[in-house]
Amino acid sequence: MAREQGSRGSAVMMTVVLALGLLVAACRGSAAPSLFFPPPSPTPTPTLTPEEAAARTTLDALATLVAREDLSFHVVILGTEKVNNVVLPSTEERLDVSGLNFAGSLRLDDRAASVVYLDGITWAKTGTTAWKRSARFSPADAEDISNVWRILGDIGALEFVRRDAADPDRLEFRNAGPISFADNAMLRTGAHATVDTLTLFLHADGTPIGYRTHMVATYISGGMAEQKHDISSIADFTKVGEPVIIKAPK
Repeated sequence: MAREQGSRGSAVMMTVVLALGLLVAACRGSAAPSLFFPPPSPTPTPTLTPEEAAARTTLDALATLVAREDLSFHVVILGTEKVNNVVLPSTEERLDVSGLNFAGSLRLDDRAASVVYLDGITWAKTGTTAWKRSARFSPADAEDISNVWRILGDIGALEFVRRDAADPDRLEFRNAGPISFADNAMLRTGAHATVDTLTLFLHADGTPIGYRTHMVATYISGGMAEQKHDISSIADFTKVGEPVIIKAPK
C-alpha cells in the first residue's frame, strides 16, 4: 500500500510540475519552456579555414570532372610489384583516353603490348606483330584500363595536405584511411585490395596532375594458395580536357 501511495504521489507531483511550467509559459506569452524536456543539441559543423574551403572546392571540381563521360586525357603510369615478396619487372603504361575509347601500350622490360578500344571494338598486338581484332575484350575489361580514377576511392573523403609554396596552383591531398579497391577482373575472381597510401596532386581548378599510390592485393586463382601482391604506382597526367583522337589501327 505504501508503494502504491508513493507512486501516486510521484504522479501527482509530476502533473503539478508540468502544470506550473505551462502556467508560467502562458503568463509570459510563450510556448511551454524547454526546462523539462530540452531538445538535443545540434551537431557542430566543422569550421573550415579559407585555405581548407578552397581545397574542398578543388576536390568538388575533380569529382565533377572525372564523372564526365566525354573526358579526355593522356596518362603515364609507372608500376612496381612484388608477389609474395618476389620482385617482378617494373611496368610502364601509356594511355590516351577519349570518353569510353582509348589507345594504350604496356611495356614490361623488353616486351610490349598495345591495345586500341574504339566504339566497342578492340584491336591488340604484342611487340612488332600485326594488329588483330580481339573478341575476348569486354566493356568491363575496357573500363578496367581506362578508369584510372577508381583507385582514388571517395574523392570527397580525401584530406587536404598543403599548397605548394613554390607553385600556389599545385595542391596536395592524401587518403584519410584505407581505401577498398577492386576492378571488374578482381571482382570476377574474388580478389580484393586495400590502398593504404595515396598522394594526389591537383591544380586549383581540380585538373589532375598526378598521384602516387601503394596497395596490397590478395588473389586466389585456380585453387592455388593465396597470393599477396604489393603494388606501387606513379601516374602523371597531361592533356586533360584537350581533344584526344582515337583511331582504328591499320
